[in-house]
Amino acid sequence: MIDPAIVASGHGDVTPWLETLLTERASVVETIVADAPEDGYTYFPPGVVDEVATRLEHGEYTHLIVDGEPHVGQLTDLGTRFPSVTVRDLASTVWAVLAARNPVAAARFEVREARLARHATRQRERDGQGQSPSGSSGRLEDLERQCVARRATLDEARTRASARIRRAQRDVDAIVVTVSHIGAATRIDRHSIRGEPPGPSPGRAQTGRLTLEPHDVSVTDTPPVPGLGGLPDWFEAVVPGTVDALERADIVLGHASSAPLVEHLAARFGGTPVTVESADGDSVEERLVATLPVTRLRVAIPSGDAGQAVLSWLYDCATVSDVTYGVRIELEVAVPPRRVGAVRRRLADVGGIIKNEANSS
Repeated sequence: MIDPAIVASGHGDVTPWLETLLTERASVVETIVADAPEDGYTYFPPGVVDEVATRLEHGEYTHLIVDGEPHVGQLTDLGTRFPSVTVRDLASTVWAVLAARNPVAAARFEVREARLARHATRQRERDGQGQSPSGSSGRLEDLERQCVARRATLDEARTRASARIRRAQRDVDAIVVTVSHIGAATRIDRHSIRGEPPGPSPGRAQTGRLTLEPHDVSVTDTPPVPGLGGLPDWFEAVVPGTVDALERADIVLGHASSAPLVEHLAARFGGTPVTVESADGDSVEERLVATLPVTRLRVAIPSGDAGQAVLSWLYDCATVSDVTYGVRIELEVAVPPRRVGAVRRRLADVGGIIKNEANSS
């Protein structure tokens, strides 16, 4: 919980998605906005720093949220200037929100906190302040060890997240990744594809499998993205599963309200963008099935027990239509392209043939 908070911006307004994120989690959010060159030490224009000091003097606040990406030195200076509140920037605010459900974000947040503590200790050493009987060098060495250990934890968490997504996406006909942005009025996920209400926004990439006749599909739901312009570097760093899923995606799926993001990510990662106007499950499924490629086969199978066994198998793994019975069983089969080889082999085993083949999507 980030409550109550001051949001300070030096670029003329507050980033819309940040304001949305905070108002969902705090009952009191005060804003301070200016449009002027930043100060090299505190990141903000001087007037903003003075206004923050005044607000803190007359109010009970727990957080100062910096609407921007200050470097670690500037965050340290702000923390020193305003020790009564927790100071966070855009990145660490989002990491803190994701941390409860995202081990990578939690580890990255801990790395940032250790780096800030290390920087503050170094600064006190340079200034000759804060010396204890044993000096500050011992504290600095401990923080150095913490940084190394937490960085190792972060690397391990990233590796596990990537491996988990890759395992979940094996042996499917198509990979679909759903995306949305923070504050989106409507989200599409694997629950809504099934005709259920969308689930809660995930803190990390989560994958499930759906059958969309005749396809076995992997659907990966991803955390809401800050803004509509793509994945900020600092966000991409804590969602490795999302990046891995997008790199393998055949389709990037989202609601029309997130269309710019869907288009951007599909173009970047080489998937097909698909947007829908409604979260209604039937319309989403219909749109997906129309987009997924199929190979249509006109086949003939000898009548008899062996032919009936193949026909039963085709009903299980393909969409079968227009069946006619005679000396041979003739039918239309719509099958995902990767299964065409298996169909050929099963037909050959019983003396069946493919009379016609056409690809469509």
